[in-house]
Amino acid sequence: MKNIKKPIIISGIPRSGTTPLGKVLSSIEGFSMIYEPFNVNQGINDIDFNYPYPGKNISVKEFQSIFNKLMNFKSSFKKGYLKHDNFAKRIIKTMKWNFKEFEDLVNFFPKNNMNSYRLRACDKISSYVIGAIQFHELFYYYINNIKLNENLYFFSQQKFSKDPEKEVTNLLRWLELEVSDKIISFSKSLNEGKESQIHFPLKNIQHDSNYNKKYSNDYYKSVLSKEEIELIDSFVAEERFELPTFGL
Repeated sequence: MKNIKKPIIISGIPRSGTTPLGKVLSSIEGFSMIYEPFNVNQGINDIDFNYPYPGKNISVKEFQSIFNKLMNFKSSFKKGYLKHDNFAKRIIKTMKWNFKEFEDLVNFFPKNNMNSYRLRACDKISSYVIGAIQFHELFYYYINNIKLNENLYFFSQQKFSKDPEKEVTNLLRWLELEVSDKIISFSKSLNEGKESQIHFPLKNIQHDSNYNKKYSNDYYKSVLSKEEIELIDSFVAEERFELPTFGL
């Protein structure tokens, strides 16, 4: 973030609210957001692979050097990221992706605790579904094993979608920032799609704000096979992950 001694770092899995949260904070005067700086396709030039893990696939010293350059606005970015982009580069992405880095990253975790480690794609279960499950498991295993401290805040996308004013107010107070009517109004506007009757998001669009997410189950049933739905349900039903509230 610009004009702040302590930068705000937003991280999370896909569809966890990182983009709207960044938009909310970027709407505050004097703040701006660098969108996905560690994305190998569009981020800083110093990163040539996704998911750098300090002390594992990149040395702590090297990562700290890259991070310090980023925090001091001395990083150069790959083609496509323009210097005049104020908070986020809006890009079009397909909704399908493979988590090809799983085989490398899983080596840094206890494989015996990873139920998704043995999952394989087949005719009835796509690699995209496998990738999403594997990404989900690695992220939550990592986040449930980090040491909580006063610099960590866990923002809830689910709570934000139900009561954006309360969730944003709690965050801003924690950050010791002013809770203005303008910020609250903007936060609520990000949920405008909740009032629409659009059941399906536009294809190949990363974020369709007009799509009413209360119809998401209908949407997923239309794009996933019966076997994929059963696999996801069985995996989630284990309830092995619990996201902390926030570190204090």
